[in-house]
Amino acid sequence: MATRSIIAIKINSTKVKFVYCHWDGYPQHNGKILLNHYNDFLKINELIEHGGISSLGESVNAPSDVSHSFDKPVENVTVFYGRERGDKNSHHTEVKTVKALDKFFEHWGTEWVYYYDYSKCKWFFKHYKSKEYKELTSKDCEE
Repeated sequence: MATRSIIAIKINSTKVKFVYCHWDGYPQHNGKILLNHYNDFLKINELIEHGGISSLGESVNAPSDVSHSFDKPVENVTVFYGRERGDKNSHHTEVKTVKALDKFFEHWGTEWVYYYDYSKCKWFFKHYKSKEYKELTSKDCEE
């Protein structure tokens, strides 16, 4: 069973870009990968610009000499719905832009939301049952 999540980047107080991620949204998996491997704006933006994610990996791209696909993914490389699976024009494949983080995410049916606050250079997260976001730390990502 999937543990769905939203991965977002807060550009400023009125612009948030995000994508859907289908697998392993728990802090012990997606949270840990985001915290340890996506810590600068350019890399996070590159991740989000590829659109909806089937499974998050430590890298956005496979080495150029290696074949990476939905059916045969390279270990630790992100699998995207559009790029690897060829899915187009679905709410799971598109990059979305919204004005605020609050109520919008409640309607996506995801268990977890992660967002990188560009102004603070930090990841924040919350479970759908939580009322407030908190800073993501390595302690949150422990097994």
